[in-house]
Amino acid sequence: MATGRFDVALNQSEYDKNPEAFQQSTHLHIRSEIEEFSVSQHLNIQNADILDLGCGEGRFARYFMSNGANSVTGIDLSTALIHLAQQQNNWHGKIQYILGDVTELPIKPEHFDIVSGIYLIPLAEDTHTLERIFSVACHALKPGGIFVNILLNPSIVESDNFPLLDDYYRKYDFEISHQLPIKEGSKILVKLYNSDGSLFELIDHHYSLDAINAAANHAGFHPSQIHPVEISPKGIHSKGRQYWESYLSNPAICLLISKKHSLKTH
Repeated sequence: MATGRFDVALNQSEYDKNPEAFQQSTHLHIRSEIEEFSVSQHLNIQNADILDLGCGEGRFARYFMSNGANSVTGIDLSTALIHLAQQQNNWHGKIQYILGDVTELPIKPEHFDIVSGIYLIPLAEDTHTLERIFSVACHALKPGGIFVNILLNPSIVESDNFPLLDDYYRKYDFEISHQLPIKEGSKILVKLYNSDGSLFELIDHHYSLDAINAAANHAGFHPSQIHPVEISPKGIHSKGRQYWESYLSNPAICLLISKKHSLKTH
């Protein structure tokens, strides 16, 4: 079982040390054939103004613009990833990238239709930071706006089947290790094996749906809804349905949709 010790010092600096390996990891089938497609099934991107918290090298910002968004503002703490994002920005005037901490920067209130946090929640090291993330998203959203996240699947991490065998996800070019006991904020090591031979490692954190909803409710959201990820038609065609069966039996990630209250509460 994947219960070994690991270096808990991995943090945002890992993105600055290995930005190219991180970017390569976005091309893995387990990411490229799931993430954008799953998000697209639950969002109306057309003409939307979008805030991308933890935007990384701009992959989702580019995806949003390619699919009809009006504008995207991306914020990330990594200098190297923001640099990569700016290098690939073909929508000058439509995509703006800002270097900084998503929980600290001043953001225009109630300006955005959608806020995205792709793997942002797992970066929260404690419930206080988790609450701050939801507070920032709610502050930025128009009433009735949507906060969309991709995160580690709480039901898998908390299930009797977890931890899975060490090599369970290896055919999909990633591995997950953890430390017991599983609790709010538990650290989980994710290893991504890129096709060019590079390895990208990062520390994610687990939060239960109860903890997430507590943070969401406190910020001003309706209860969050978890949705299973879906495989794109391209992914099914290129790899075959059988390839995806074991992953879909225990999907490591899920989609989280949080809707801001339409009216201000007092």
